[in-house]
Amino acid sequence: MARKIIVNTSDAIGSMVSKVNQMSNYLGDLDDLDSSFKISQFADSPDIGKFDDSSFVKALNHLHYELDSINSYLTGGTANITVNGITGDSATFTRLTVGSLIVDSAQIDSAFVGLLRGNHLNYDKADFDSARITNLSGRNLNFDSADIITIRSEETFGDSARITSISGSGTLNYATGHFGTMDADSIGFINASVGTLTANTVTVNDTLSFDSQDMIDAKLFTVKDSAGANLLAGYLLSTSTTLGIA
Repeated sequence: MARKIIVNTSDAIGSMVSKVNQMSNYLGDLDDLDSSFKISQFADSPDIGKFDDSSFVKALNHLHYELDSINSYLTGGTANITVNGITGDSATFTRLTVGSLIVDSAQIDSAFVGLLRGNHLNYDKADFDSARITNLSGRNLNFDSADIITIRSEETFGDSARITSISGSGTLNYATGHFGTMDADSIGFINASVGTLTANTVTVNDTLSFDSQDMIDAKLFTVKDSAGANLLAGYLLSTSTTLGIA
């Protein structure tokens, strides 16, 4: 804005010309405006159709429109702003939507994440009040206290584990296992070594082995008196299904 210069009616022609030229120098040359002023024609009366370097007022209006557009972008506009980089020492974003977010270090006090994916997730400590994890893998899984509804694994190693209940429709395969108590509705063992077996009913479909003797048949054994009445009756375990061979 030009400094205030007063032209009096009593001024000489030379003095008046000098003051007018001085005001012109304060205002500057419209031809020195940026080239964007020379190609823009904002529709503002009464200079409709004129370029924005045609008058000082047009130049100010040009700046107004530019600033108003920036304000619309930043506050409530629907257009997208594309920048090469934003650097902020301290910033607050109410909502941030990005295609890719790369950070060297991030500290989040409280956040709700609808979907989180990544190649690597590293936490010194993590608390999950309620979480549904479809797939979790790692070299070491350590829980002080955990309630796991379903667990599936190709290999499970436990130095010390207390499992209240284990169930599944697949295969439970252990090279070596020790169970203090096992209660099963239906169970099949290929090879089992049991110190003490307590059962209401034991069914052997093929072979029962005692001291390397394979018992494969049960034959009726009776002791009768002279009248043919049974004095003793029972079944004899045999190594053969042929009569006469014990």
